[in-house]
Amino acid sequence: MKTEKINEKYVKKSDGSTVAAIATPSGEGAIGVVRITGDDAISVADRVFFGGKKLRELGGYCAEYGKIKTVGTEKNETVDDVVALVYCAPHSYTGEDMVEFFCHGNDRILARVLNSVVSAGAEIAGPGEFTKRAFLNGKMSLSQAEAVMELISAKGKSSIETARDRLEGRLGKETDEIYSMIAGVCAHFAAWTDYPEEDVEEMTKQSLMGELLKIKKRLEKLVLGYETGKLISNGVKCTLAGKPNVGKSTIMNALAGEDCSIVSETAGTTRDVVEAEVSLDGVIMKLYDTAGIRESDNEIEKMGVERARKKLYSADVVLAVFDGSKPLDDRDLKIAELLKGKNVVAAVNKKDIAGNNADIAKTLGFKRIVSVSALNGDGMDELEKELLSAVGLILRDEHEPIVSNERQYSCISRADACIKEAIDALRAGVTFDAVEVCAQSAAEALAQFSGNNVSEDVINEVFSKFCVGN
Repeated sequence: MKTEKINEKYVKKSDGSTVAAIATPSGEGAIGVVRITGDDAISVADRVFFGGKKLRELGGYCAEYGKIKTVGTEKNETVDDVVALVYCAPHSYTGEDMVEFFCHGNDRILARVLNSVVSAGAEIAGPGEFTKRAFLNGKMSLSQAEAVMELISAKGKSSIETARDRLEGRLGKETDEIYSMIAGVCAHFAAWTDYPEEDVEEMTKQSLMGELLKIKKRLEKLVLGYETGKLISNGVKCTLAGKPNVGKSTIMNALAGEDCSIVSETAGTTRDVVEAEVSLDGVIMKLYDTAGIRESDNEIEKMGVERARKKLYSADVVLAVFDGSKPLDDRDLKIAELLKGKNVVAAVNKKDIAGNNADIAKTLGFKRIVSVSALNGDGMDELEKELLSAVGLILRDEHEPIVSNERQYSCISRADACIKEAIDALRAGVTFDAVEVCAQSAAEALAQFSGNNVSEDVINEVFSKFCVGN
């Protein structure tokens, strides 16, 4: 891997080798794409492509119709009719010369086209190879590269929008601005300390504290947004809990819009955890309908109850269901006790029978209570809003920069901790030199966030999670 030193920073570059892969998912379709990138991409493509013009004669962003033929055999057989699209460096996704063959979307045809390209001199690309080269060649930051995979795997509207915001550089812009603020503090330190004879504005404790507090506020906002980012990216885990026959399965089916759980008046019908994924206002909610929590002599039902208890511990929010047509009993009180300290939305069911019956749950101490009828859907819209509100996914700025994964969170939280150390040191009356060291450490953490000053092992780990062809 080549490196160049620019402004005291090392910028990595791809090695320029020519690689190829199928860039579309497996399965039948009208179109499939084989992508080639690298220093010799156009030459390799020309060895297998036969059209009106040689691809090397085309300019960038030009297309040509032709045929792909086998190479290295006695008889050059036609593999497929294709359209070749040529991109010239640096104006391509990877920043290198690149060719894409638009073929018929048959797995066997695509495999044969790829085999022909490999026979012509290309190597098989590794996972995430194209996006990795885009990062290494300065086409995007590491956080933007991560957003590519997040966008591909996103399931809900919110996760798609937040991944797109990161891909467009919204999060990177925020961290770059914070980095510039820290760099400005460090530069002032250096100028004031190293060039006392120059007319440099004196650095005071008050002015320095003001800058550090501004930086800390912006970093804290990113740190606190991480939990929200995880929920949007991974989905909200919501466990339904309650005693048997309160309507958990009916509510589950109403939220899911289909019959996921068996509904029966027989207590203990739900023996295992039933799962469903639904989209609530663009947010993926992972619902877990569990066995009614009660004492039982039935071994299978006891196992279901135990699994229900385990799901409660891992849930982001618990949907506690109570029967509003009957007085609360000891089993309801035990469930309320079990849920103490958890993030709970209480649904008082059977509003169609008992009317607005939310008051009966107030004695249980829950803050979020909704009266519903799972049977006719009354109150279900309000219940959905309360579930999202319980995990902080309502009344948020949809385009607010959000940290999305552990690597990003680690970098941001380390920068935040370093700035806190700088503030604490300044308050304790420590010399400015020690404060500067803390600020420089924060800047290094943010540089690693964007992909500057990050090790090759970290880069390889990030892109190992990608699919081949990305």
